[in-house]
Amino acid sequence: MAAIRRIFSLALMALLLSTGAYANAVLDYSSFVLNLDVVDQQFSIPLSEAYVGGPYNTLTNEFSSTITDFSGNGTGSAVPVVTLISNPFIDGVAIASARLGSGCALSDAPGFSLPCNPLTTASASVATLASGIFGVVVSFTLSPGDALEWHGRLELSNRSVPEPVSTVLLGAGIGAAVLRRRSRQRQ
Repeated sequence: MAAIRRIFSLALMALLLSTGAYANAVLDYSSFVLNLDVVDQQFSIPLSEAYVGGPYNTLTNEFSSTITDFSGNGTGSAVPVVTLISNPFIDGVAIASARLGSGCALSDAPGFSLPCNPLTTASASVATLASGIFGVVVSFTLSPGDALEWHGRLELSNRSVPEPVSTVLLGAGIGAAVLRRRSRQRQ
């Protein structure tokens, strides 16, 4: 019985010592752009943050935007420069599967303020280094006399993946149960 307890204690200690403590890397951002020109203007705003504590295996992107008709002509448009408006990257590499924001072309009462892109979330599987840079490039073409306000959040995280030590602990538990059963049968 003492041997079983010793095996279980060692396996539990190995599990506790091998489990890394991960804190997610997060980039929250909000901004507002007003096109004061009389023609469409292209905007491209890069935002980035250093990450540590990796490697990470999941990137989650959240994005929403609102367009306001400051010119009072009853129309407004925000058109993506790339495929979509919110374009995340990790260490300089675009993560196309997590892009969000299709843009909009709206007509309403002069001076309107309406959602252009409702809050949307996309997640992508990634493989990062232990540390690096992640971020987003928000790029679009905005109609004259109009404004675009946006909010977003990027998060690097780890989805649970069974570790080898967890498997060892499970094996030790099963082994202990088998040994206990055999010792009872011998008595």
